[in-house]
Amino acid sequence: MVDEVLSVFAETIAHLIEARDRLKGRAFRSYDELISLAVRKVDEVAPVNVSEAAAKRAGELGLKDLRRYCWFCQPQKRGMNDLGRETFHWEHFATVSEMTREIYSLGEKPSTASIATVLSQARIVWILKSENARLGEAKAGSRRANPAEAYERVGIALKHDWAECVRIPCKWHG
Repeated sequence: MVDEVLSVFAETIAHLIEARDRLKGRAFRSYDELISLAVRKVDEVAPVNVSEAAAKRAGELGLKDLRRYCWFCQPQKRGMNDLGRETFHWEHFATVSEMTREIYSLGEKPSTASIATVLSQARIVWILKSENARLGEAKAGSRRANPAEAYERVGIALKHDWAECVRIPCKWHG
């Protein structure tokens, strides 16, 4: 299922790149935004992890394993009840800008398979807002070639090994 979804996203991005190049600058920025949005939306099938600190806070709030929640559940009372998204942050471990940059580096006409390989790097981590602030302060927000090193540098420990992390369908949003 995930491979099929990544393949469809990769085909879509390849078509967007082709259309962008055909327009030779007209609406160029709009296509870049669409490509970035397509990369961002891969988070809907990406594996989800949790920082140790976020897992601890979730336990204090009576929440179950945060990997069971999606971004849409965060502000809902029947979900995480994080009104205003003030406690937790849905963090792209491999950032959208880094993955988009990597796709552009594949050349003028990247193959669907090569784009899918880049998209397969997508990972999500529920972290605390304070941890997200530390990433920003360390200039490791949206530009970080090595996410694991950036997390280590700012003291964010992951609760689960990535091999244990698969996308658990959200009970409310699939």
